[in-house]
Amino acid sequence: MQYESGQRVALVHTSDPHTELRPGDQGTVRRYNAEQRRVDVAWDNGSTLSMLLDDGDAITAVPTTSPALPASPALPASPALPASPALPASPALPASPALPASPALPAEPASPAADDVAWTDLLDALHAAGTADGTAAAEWWLQDTIGGRASGDTAATARRILDGIDDEDPAVLDTLPAADADRSDSTTTQYYAVAGDGHATHLTREQGRHAVDAYRDGYTTAVTDTVVAACRRRLHPTGDDRDLSHLHPDNVTFGSVGVFSGDWNAAAAGAPVPLTAGYVGTLTDRWNGWAVFTCTKTVAEAIVADQQQVRNAYRADLAAAGVPEPDLDRQTGEAYARMWWDGDVIVVDSTVQHDDPEAVERITPDSRERYVVMGGSWCWEAVDPYDCARIVGELPDPDASQEWVLLTHAPYTTLAPAPYTVTVLVSSASDAATAVNCATTAHRSPRSSVPPRPPPPNLPAPHPLTRHPPPHPMARRRWRCSPRPATGSTPRRGRHMWRRPAAGVHR
Repeated sequence: MQYESGQRVALVHTSDPHTELRPGDQGTVRRYNAEQRRVDVAWDNGSTLSMLLDDGDAITAVPTTSPALPASPALPASPALPASPALPASPALPASPALPASPALPAEPASPAADDVAWTDLLDALHAAGTADGTAAAEWWLQDTIGGRASGDTAATARRILDGIDDEDPAVLDTLPAADADRSDSTTTQYYAVAGDGHATHLTREQGRHAVDAYRDGYTTAVTDTVVAACRRRLHPTGDDRDLSHLHPDNVTFGSVGVFSGDWNAAAAGAPVPLTAGYVGTLTDRWNGWAVFTCTKTVAEAIVADQQQVRNAYRADLAAAGVPEPDLDRQTGEAYARMWWDGDVIVVDSTVQHDDPEAVERITPDSRERYVVMGGSWCWEAVDPYDCARIVGELPDPDASQEWVLLTHAPYTTLAPAPYTVTVLVSSASDAATAVNCATTAHRSPRSSVPPRPPPPNLPAPHPLTRHPPPHPMARRRWRCSPRPATGSTPRRGRHMWRRPAAGVHR
């Protein structure tokens, strides 16, 4: 829209927070710069504030009334002409028959739907404008809070902001960016909706309230959503906002991927999350209730490095407490084993911890190049990924978290996680035992079969009066030889193995 010098305009909106101008104030255009889209105005209240149309300022032209034109002077009267002689009257024509009156056309009904659509589009546009402004304001605010211009522990700040938003704490909510307050004069009864070219559309007071509410709703919602998403990314163990609920400990079963850790990775008091690290692995077994899992070499390297870092920190704490130098290595070795890499093999030296010169373990990879790091020795357990400040390893998608399933009818037999249907069931009895051959078909893989397990040698014949054979004589001996803690002993969480029972304790 073009503005001419001397044109009267009225203020719709200005982004200047220090001016005393209010919407509805009028002024006269002094000049207009089309390239900069700047209008210099001499306002009636004495202000000379220029309007920058590309920076959020808006004005509208004030309609002017045309001045009344002066009355034209009276012309002199023309002289009278002589009267013409009267002509004879024409004979009267017969009257035409009256035509029937045309029926009145119905009035064209108004179309309120068009106005409703335009009003809805206007509210949507104002909501979208508020969303864009709120997002920009929140991103700028985050730079000084948890971003590049922030100082201190930004993770703790992010946790405090999230907790404050969840609890609707005014101490947090009042610090978030807010839309500019309505600075319009209380006596103003007219509002304007501003288009992209700075032209304003006249609105009623009620429509103005709805327009302001639409803008503020978009602004406030965008600020909250942007701040919450940024804080969650800051606290997310992988630095993004992926959903990790499928890796919750309640969902981790044999053959599925989970995140594992132990109390030696406990974070300091007041930390945003309770664990300093978690490691991705596949649960394969249980030992005294604790998890046994396999992991990649990358994850195994992180476990060894973190364990040695904890060991060194423990030694530094002993030195700071005044422990003599000769006792540092002994006390450190009693608490934590030494670990290092020998090629592709992990070496664990627990000789000091167990007072046994042969307590040296070598952990080698399996056929899939995966490691079981201190499974059956350390007190590993599946943990919530969101409780970890850092996660080492590739996190699978929900549909790829189950690597294999364990068959219940064939112990220690695993299959890929696909739907199976039993197609053949063959039973053959012999003097030694009963073998069952079950052929299965995978819905998503070629036909596969589970071979029968050979019966153990020297088993007695089935008892004629019982459905199941009696216990084998060696069963009790095998149970006695299984590792278990002595009565009253407790596991040393985060250390190597259970403590040996005292001499003379019956096992």
